[in-house]
Amino acid sequence: MYVAELSKIGGDFRKLAFSYDAHYENSGLKENLEVELKCCTLEDKSAMYYLAQKRQIQPIVAQYLHAVDNKDIISRFEIEAFDVQTIDPKRTLCDKISRLTRLSFSNDYEMLIAKHIRDVYDIFCLLNMPKYRDFIYSVEFLNAMLQVTNEDGLQTPYKSISQAKIFAEPERTLKLPNIFRAYNIELKQLMFEASLLPSLSEVIQNISLLKQPLGRFDNMALISSMDKSDSSSKTSRSVAGG
Repeated sequence: MYVAELSKIGGDFRKLAFSYDAHYENSGLKENLEVELKCCTLEDKSAMYYLAQKRQIQPIVAQYLHAVDNKDIISRFEIEAFDVQTIDPKRTLCDKISRLTRLSFSNDYEMLIAKHIRDVYDIFCLLNMPKYRDFIYSVEFLNAMLQVTNEDGLQTPYKSISQAKIFAEPERTLKLPNIFRAYNIELKQLMFEASLLPSLSEVIQNISLLKQPLGRFDNMALISSMDKSDSSSKTSRSVAGG
């Protein structure tokens, strides 16, 4: 059932909350299902920094029914695979880095990072794939991060991404009590197979890979920020001088 008071609608963003019947207690699951949507407001969709990708998804039960050759049940209950527009994982990686940076500069960063522990896990998974591990050392990554941090307001005033606690001191930060518990207890409860959850040491190792690329990004972003400031000052002087 749609829960209006927990839903947020504004601009190009929608977060819709739905209640559901819970069959498990103390499982770490949220009481409501949240569906987050973000639309592209550009008239020319080809101008998006990363174009949406079409991906096919299918319910897990349908995958099983295919495997055991019970395709008639799939048709009967209309659980066939279907295409959806998805965000490029490169964009997802940059978005999660930006969000964890913003949280790291908050006074209650430990609780906030613990609440968004899934972002830490998602970054780990992406950096486990050679394609995205190579991506963070590319110029494309620097440009993508500049785009994302501009959208997230991290450029004014500029916040150093590489000095955010989770990237500057990943081992100390991820071993803080609330974050440690969120990863090893709450996140583990969401896994279909808890034994497949990587160790926190493995996660720390992958997060540590970002320190050098983010240091390079800081240098580029700071120069870009200074250029914008200088350009703005010149424009102000020109207007004042008539």
